[in-house]
Amino acid sequence: RQLTYKEKDTEPEKNQDRKAENMIDMAFVSRFCSGDKEAFYGLVTRYKGQVFGIVRKFFSNQQDTEDISQEIFINLFKALPGFRGSSMFFTWFYRLIINTCLHHKRGIRHKEALMPERKEAYLEIPDYSGNPLALIEKKEFSGKLQEALNVLPGNLKAALVLREIEGLSYGEIAAVQGVSLGTVKSRIHNGRVLLGEELKKRVQNSEDQE
Repeated sequence: RQLTYKEKDTEPEKNQDRKAENMIDMAFVSRFCSGDKEAFYGLVTRYKGQVFGIVRKFFSNQQDTEDISQEIFINLFKALPGFRGSSMFFTWFYRLIINTCLHHKRGIRHKEALMPERKEAYLEIPDYSGNPLALIEKKEFSGKLQEALNVLPGNLKAALVLREIEGLSYGEIAAVQGVSLGTVKSRIHNGRVLLGEELKKRVQNSEDQE
């Protein structure tokens, strides 16, 4: 994927912001690992919104979302002493978040279907702009979009959510998922195509019933 001029201009600034945020994260981590357990709540405050937002895209049930979000922070509390700072904290933590979500999804589905290459789907939806997730805040589509999102295989969904909802770069997603840049691009592309097809089915079914 070729960066637009806007993305080229903002990428260095984004990297600087990441480094600054990582310094704050590492200060909390250092305090926690030195015995200041109250520092953990600083990390909870910083990341609770992101955690809940990501989990909500994997599980539509409110109680499941709350329970798994809580479990993620329990897992973080246990894993934090083993974090050595070889990567940015947020990529390490996002991997923990995604892995926890996928673990629970596997418990529900047992196995994920392999998705073949698909042709691009065209959706006649206002403000679609080639990205189904652009509709997530539109009330009339949010329910159908969540249903369509739930159909995606876990790794595709994770890549798409990290990119379109959390705003991570391809390189950051590769670090979170532990895969190559090419795999990330493929997952995002395939995820968009599959999501578009599933959303199109639901919109058409809704129109047929009217």
